[in-house]
Amino acid sequence: MLALLSLLAGCSKQEKELVGGKDRPKEYFRMICMNPGATEIIAGTFQMVPAIVGRSKSDNYPSKVETKPVVVDVKPDYEKIVKLKPDLIVYDSSLFSESDVEPLKKTNAELYDIHSDTLAQLKLHIRELSSMMHNETVASKSIDEIEDEEMNASANPLSPTPTVAYMIPDTNGMHMIAGTSSFWADAVNKMGGKLVGPSANKFVTLNAESLIKDDPDYIITAGSPDPIVKDSRFAVLKAVKNQHVYGINDEIALRVGARVVYLLQSVRKIISGQVVVKK
Repeated sequence: MLALLSLLAGCSKQEKELVGGKDRPKEYFRMICMNPGATEIIAGTFQMVPAIVGRSKSDNYPSKVETKPVVVDVKPDYEKIVKLKPDLIVYDSSLFSESDVEPLKKTNAELYDIHSDTLAQLKLHIRELSSMMHNETVASKSIDEIEDEEMNASANPLSPTPTVAYMIPDTNGMHMIAGTSSFWADAVNKMGGKLVGPSANKFVTLNAESLIKDDPDYIITAGSPDPIVKDSRFAVLKAVKNQHVYGINDEIALRVGARVVYLLQSVRKIISGQVVVKK
């Protein structure tokens, strides 16, 4: 009898460990995405995600999110956010100051910072969010696509390494340029180029003299390259002379989101000479 009781107790203990030994993962039911990149990753990558109950004014991909309430324009609408009762808020700390984020803590929602300065950080965020959304399989496919582009570029190095300036053109000449420690620098470098520009982890106002000194082989722009090509200050640049100034769809060029693989493919095609400007 004692042996039987010991056996039953052991089974009961084992069952408790298997069933109740780990806490159930937290469930999220109402989510707010505060910038387009976050929305793209959540709604454009994952399946069966919690309801997105709020977005930024710029969010438009995938198109289904455009029906969601806007809770962020230049600044968050805290009153509206509180009324929506989110349990998860995803934001990018490079777009919001600490004073912008502090009031969000009063909502009792969990805050997740999706900011990425490198492809490795982006992949980590996708993995973590996929675990939170219970979408690990779908996220794995997305990460595999990014890593396929990285491996292809690594296996086929460009020689000599082309130098690249990555810019946001402005029709009034107030162009901006990506810094050498930014996400876009890592993307260009991983695709076989070398990004030139100021020491910064974001876009900063362009110093024309510095760009002329760097004299990049290629210039990639977010949107139409015409403001750069037509800027008389840059007529001396070899990228302009050789017609190596190319524009990428501005959403793909600037958003660190679900479509980043298209950014990588575009950069690689441009700096490897696969894209030719029609004369």
